[in-house]
Amino acid sequence: MLTPTLLSIPLTLLPPSGASQFLRLRRICSDTDDFEEKAAEMSDFFLQRDYPSSLLNVALHKVRCIPRQVALHPSSTSDRSDRPVVVLTHHPHNLPVRHILKTNWFILKSSPSVGETFSLPPLLASRRDCNLRDSLVRSSLRSPVPLQPGTHACQNPRCHTCPHICHSTTLTGPKKDFNIKRTFSCTSRNLIYVISCLKCPKVLYIGETERTLSTRFTEHLADIRHRRCRSVAQHFNSSNHTSLDARVKGVWQMYSTSTDRKQVESDFILSLGTSTPDGLNAKM
Repeated sequence: MLTPTLLSIPLTLLPPSGASQFLRLRRICSDTDDFEEKAAEMSDFFLQRDYPSSLLNVALHKVRCIPRQVALHPSSTSDRSDRPVVVLTHHPHNLPVRHILKTNWFILKSSPSVGETFSLPPLLASRRDCNLRDSLVRSSLRSPVPLQPGTHACQNPRCHTCPHICHSTTLTGPKKDFNIKRTFSCTSRNLIYVISCLKCPKVLYIGETERTLSTRFTEHLADIRHRRCRSVAQHFNSSNHTSLDARVKGVWQMYSTSTDRKQVESDFILSLGTSTPDGLNAKM
């Protein structure tokens, strides 16, 4: 078993003057018997990790002498407010620094420049060293976005758009076809998209959105569910149609303003011929 020194765990977690771990129990436990029981468990815990029993006994004795009401009162740190703080990464090799500084402080104090700058000896503090949590990554990572053209599901279990994604890269309109060469997902933003029908393959709706494809398509699903008076909702609420027949995919990725996006949307509507009655877009 690794010792605290090998693990770089600071023994000052249990300083005789502070006994912070036992003091925490004193604050939590309102009953003295409960405190003694939990303090014994904590002592066994630290003993199993090779902490010195003498250090534990001194710390526990000091905390026993502190009434709970006093322990609950925040300690004053006003006497340390003017002291400079030297922050070191906690490591066994840095432990001698405290002794060296304390032993040789009088030499530094004798220097006019140091003596004027630091009227009081510095307060040494420790920062946590890097551990495994800092170095390791999560065991489960999101799958990378596929590079092949088309629209791909984001695989989020809460996404309502994934079941309606159309993976085809060919867009067949009433007037002409269009080959999709870019990659999209439910989380793609600022794009031109198309809604198609499984039962009416050439009936298309061309739309544009600045938000994610999932957010915009969820609004279309809400229109269908609430039977709103909109072209997409009316089509999928017609005879022998349901929202399960709706499919969506990205067509064109935009990188400019909403004005340009609406212009590109209009170009697709005209070139593919998706205006009513051949499609679901209102006449231009």
